[in-house]
Amino acid sequence: MRKFSYVLIAAAVILFGICCFSTGESYAVLTNPYLVNSAPAYSAFFNAIPYGIGITICLVAARILYKRSSK
Repeated sequence: MRKFSYVLIAAAVILFGICCFSTGESYAVLTNPYLVNSAPAYSAFFNAIPYGIGITICLVAARILYKRSSK
């Protein structure tokens, strides 16, 4: 179980990187002055909400599995 908790931590780190890339690209597209913007720039950060939920789930599950394996 301890090894699986490390896998979940690695998954959370990878999700964080993907979240940063995805949100940054959405923000860059929305703030491009040569394109017609139909949404404000802060709407790009709504893209990070599902990633944040996934990262939180991975970290909570990793902590539970790590605590369970140490008993």
